[in-house]
Parts: sequence; structure tokens; C-alpha cells
Amino acid sequence: MNTEIKIDKEFKGILDPLTNEEKKGLKALIIKEGCREPLIIWKGENILIDGHNRYEICTTNNPIIEYKVVEMEFKSREDVITWIIQTQLSRRNLTDERRAYYIGKFYKAEKKSHGASKAEPRGNQHTKQTKSSENLVSSQNANLPENEKTVKNVAKQHNVSKDTVIRNEKFADGVDKIGEVSPEAKEKVLQGKSNLTKKEVIKLAEAPKEEVKKVVEQIKNNEPKKGRPKNDPEFKAQVARLHDRDDVCAALNLVYKMEECLTKLIPAIEKIKKPEQQNEVFVRFIKYSEQVNILKEKFENVK
Repeated sequence: MNTEIKIDKEFKGILDPLTNEEKKGLKALIIKEGCREPLIIWKGENILIDGHNRYEICTTNNPIIEYKVVEMEFKSREDVITWIIQTQLSRRNLTDERRAYYIGKFYKAEKKSHGASKAEPRGNQHTKQTKSSENLVSSQNANLPENEKTVKNVAKQHNVSKDTVIRNEKFADGVDKIGEVSPEAKEKVLQGKSNLTKKEVIKLAEAPKEEVKKVVEQIKNNEPKKGRPKNDPEFKAQVARLHDRDDVCAALNLVYKMEECLTKLIPAIEKIKKPEQQNEVFVRFIKYSEQVNILKEKFENVK
């Protein structure tokens, strides 16, 4: 292309960065075999939305390595953000923190893009929906308030509860607040390597900048949060549980699967013809959903 490709700081900041080893491996592969995958840019804006590492490797190498470009049309920045997030969610193994961050950012972009006025979830080549699922969403959303429609659609797309979507949005705000002070600390949080729970990150979304700066220093130094001394029994218990982090992750994934299964039961419950029987099943469904949410919150806090 004759026009210079632009790098958007916000778009690039959403991406899950490669480790140094991954980047070295990618560079060696591109030098050996060329840049096989095309870069993707926003048509009409010439802004790079996918392929930042490949672009950097190709343009900083001597001699410059040739690369191909594919243009994609988007109506707004929010549409670009949702596309980037969906691509990231489908492409790599993510920490629970980064997955929560992406869902929160996705929800925020959807609200802004639609003005919380459109009920239809949008997809791309990475997100597929059948006609039956689209019709189900449409029928379920028909009489819902506009904000409720948006959160319901996002929850269904990502197989989580509506409460989780709302919490993830607040979590994403907290993470971005950390990122404004220190991108390094933000990445630690998203990698699951900080000393903060999700609840503590959420609180930072409304915190003064000075308080955020103090927490950022604690993240950088891996210090325990102020007010929780190392001899505190609760703190000791949390540290002890961190030794079983793999077990916690496995349990959390199981809870997510339970949540997904419950979501898939909704269409079956709606098909029950007898009102009394349907109400009875629905009450049980609500009870199980609440129990799953309690389990999830406990495991997420430990993690």
C-alpha cells in the first residue's frame, strides 16, 4: 500500500502481547518463510487492527520484509474494538483476568456503539450463531429495556451470566485505570500475576488517581495490599491456597461449564407447556444459578 499504516494506541493496548520467546520465534519464522498471514487494516482509516507484531518485525528488519494487507470495513471505533476482542478470545489461551477484561470491554463497546438500543448481537468470522439462536435472542429480548437487551446478548454470546458481564465491565474499568498509571502493572493484572483480587481491581475504577498510584507500586513490587499484614490469618490462608492455583483454575473452569450448561437450559424451560411445571423448574433453575454464581465468585477471589 502507498499510504502509511497507522498504529492506534487504544487498539494495540487491547491486544494480548507476545512473550519475548514468542516474539523471537515469530521473527525467526517470518525471516525464514516470509510474512504469510496478511495484516488487517480499517478500510478508509488505514489503521492497523490485526498483525501488530508481524508489522513491527517486517518494517524493522533490514531489508524490510514484504507483507500483504487486507482491508475491512467498520462503521465505528466500537465495531473495531468488538472485532479485535472477538478475534483475541478465539485465538489464544487466556487467563481468567484477561478473559474478564475482554468481555467487559466488549460490553462497553456494544453499549456505546448501539446506544444500548439494538438487540441483535453482532458477530464475525470468529463468532457463529444459528438462526434458531438468533430468533431465541430476539424473542427473549422483545420486551426488555434497552440496557437489559445489550447485557443479555453479550452474556449469551460469551456463555456467562448477566451479572458477570456487568462485573467484568467494572473490572475492565479498574484495569484501564491501572493502565493509565502503568502499562506494566496492567499487564501483570491481566496475566494473573498481581496481588489483587477482582473485587479490589473493581474498586479502583472509582478510586482517586493517588490511591491507584499506590496500588500500582504494590503491584510492581508484589507487595501485599496495605491493611493485610503477612501475619493476618486470612492473608495466610489466601497465600496457602495460591499454592494450589492449578486446582483453583481447574475448579473455576468447571464452574464456567456449569454456568454454560445452565444457560443452554433456558430454551428447554421455555418449551414446557404447563405453567405450574414451568414455574417449578424455573425456581430450581434460579436456585442452581445462584449457587453457581456464589461458587464462581469464591474461586475468582481466591485466584
